[in-house]
Amino acid sequence: MYETGPEEITVFDPRIFDIMDGPSNKNIRSEWYDLVHPLKSTIFSRTDADHRARRRIWTQALSTKSISEYLPRILAQIDVLQETIARYGSSPVPINDVMMWFAFDSMGEFAFNQSFDMMKTGSWHSIIEQQRAGLSLLGPMSNAIWAIRLGFAFASFMRPVSDFVGMIDFCEKCINKRMKTIPDEPDIAGWFITEFESGKTTSTPRDRRNLLVGSAASVIVGGSDTAGPTLVVLFYFLARYPEHAERVFEEIVSVDTSDPTVLAGLPRLNGFLNEAMRLIPAAPTTGTRITPAEGIQVDEIWIPGNIKLVGPRYTIFRMESSFEEPLSFIPERWYSRPELVKNKDAFAPFGVGKPSQYS
Repeated sequence: MYETGPEEITVFDPRIFDIMDGPSNKNIRSEWYDLVHPLKSTIFSRTDADHRARRRIWTQALSTKSISEYLPRILAQIDVLQETIARYGSSPVPINDVMMWFAFDSMGEFAFNQSFDMMKTGSWHSIIEQQRAGLSLLGPMSNAIWAIRLGFAFASFMRPVSDFVGMIDFCEKCINKRMKTIPDEPDIAGWFITEFESGKTTSTPRDRRNLLVGSAASVIVGGSDTAGPTLVVLFYFLARYPEHAERVFEEIVSVDTSDPTVLAGLPRLNGFLNEAMRLIPAAPTTGTRITPAEGIQVDEIWIPGNIKLVGPRYTIFRMESSFEEPLSFIPERWYSRPELVKNKDAFAPFGVGKPSQYS
């Protein structure tokens, strides 16, 4: 446990995940979640009450039933991905670009019933390039959200602030366009629009509008900017360790790969996924929390109230106290060699508990 900033403590201990988001926690989300205020969403809610209220519609939109309805379009995008890779023939494939194109095209399909067609054109959509430029603001500035907010208020003409603002404008245009159409197939935006038009979510039309646009922004960024890099990481490990790629192939070649429940039961595939996410998590350090006013007690250590807690996944996932050979890529630790995992609590790629969902 180290003090890493004013009223900020970084904890290099697997227990931090439960301390931050476990069922008995009384923490609130940090000021980072005011990033796009006054826009709102499940992701950008700070209190547990707000998160519970806004989580319901996301739970429905991402339920097993809903995902099964989106699945045909995702499978169609996978076919396009195969065609895209095949076009390169014997030439090197720019896998970073291709996987990001796939992530954005797929997100557009199941979120808004529209594709950006980047895989088909083999080039970046201009607005997606703007989004990536805008998100680059978060790398060096995430620990100083106040500075980003000042930039939004007084320096929106400067890049990458203008790119970030443009990204939010694009998210609003996406949801506006979707509201004017009646698609043949269900999508995530449909749930948000139904909630908005019901008038049951928040007290004023402006609040409902802010929630609608905030939810659209959350699904556009969350549905692509974490999925894309994760896919790049997976392909890196497939190329780096062909013996494991062969084992995964042997496992999936004779099953119905269009059935998520079948894929969820494949030990080699899931061991490979877990090990890749352990070594290179999509969100290496994120999801900060603020302790309650009364503070919290962790064994013999008392942490005062109103202190920011940081649980760095990247570091904790690589701790020798929790994993044998922690820096080595060993997918078997997740299915045939469990002795290589000393502490299962040290691996939480998607967080723990309901407060960490959709964050």
